[in-house]
Amino acid sequence: MIANTPWTETGGRVPTGIEVDLVRAFAEELGARIEWRLADGIDVFEALGERHIDLVIGGLVDTNPWKTRVAFTRPFIVLEDVV
Repeated sequence: MIANTPWTETGGRVPTGIEVDLVRAFAEELGARIEWRLADGIDVFEALGERHIDLVIGGLVDTNPWKTRVAFTRPFIVLEDVV
């Protein structure tokens, strides 16, 4: 997990945020156990690429350079800046 409010928030004892809630619901459907780990962007993608972890969350964007090396899901929200 990459800390990135409001998608993932790590200030409390347990993680919270929009994507944290989505992962919890998905894990419950699968009967899977979650082991949360906080990492920076580079470390977490290297661990994913080496299959040390199964999933990365943290408000990822389509301009992320790791997009060519790991599989991103389709966006569940698209935000646009309007001036």
